[in-house]
Amino acid sequence: MLRTLFCATVALGLLAGSTLAEDTKKKGKKKKGKAINGTIVKVDKEKGILTVKVKKKKTETEDKDFTVTDKTTVTVVKGDDKTELKADKVSELLGNAAFKEGAQVTITLDEEGKAAKTIVIGGKGKKKKNK
Repeated sequence: MLRTLFCATVALGLLAGSTLAEDTKKKGKKKKGKAINGTIVKVDKEKGILTVKVKKKKTETEDKDFTVTDKTTVTVVKGDDKTELKADKVSELLGNAAFKEGAQVTITLDEEGKAAKTIVIGGKGKKKKNK
């Protein structure tokens, strides 16, 4: 009887310790930015704002504004070729021909969800599987 009680106490202690260790691992991780897919609607070079039409639900869309900073990395994808765009000013970056209305973009937001961390213009669409 005493041995069973002792084993149960040890097992409970190990279980509680592993759960506590797992919780501290989760707290230490930084949030990753959220990726948003959409289509460019408007580019405001002076203000550094990119307006993108994103899906809200299956049939609904809405226009969202994203701030582009000098720390934002921009990659243009054409087929298998990837080209990184660089400019000294945000207005020069947004003035690039790749930022045209109707272009498909994927924007990854910063940890705060306010500014664009990375922008990928173009890319391959999802391939449908042949049945």
